[in-house]
Amino acid sequence: AGLEQAERKELEQLERLSGLSMNEAREILMQRAEDEIRHDLARRYRDIEERMKEEALSAAREVVGI
Repeated sequence: AGLEQAERKELEQLERLSGLSMNEAREILMQRAEDEIRHDLARRYRDIEERMKEEALSAAREVVGI
């Protein structure tokens, strides 16, 4: 409920400030959300990839005996 209220408030602010229709403001808000999600997913992917590399290197060192 809180998220929906925040989205609705942001839509109203966008509409009021820019003269956009509700649909146009919603599109802008959705694009922002999608961009944030993409950025977050890319960051998480890089973190997981780095962790996997570290784990593989550690396992390789154990096998080699370093």
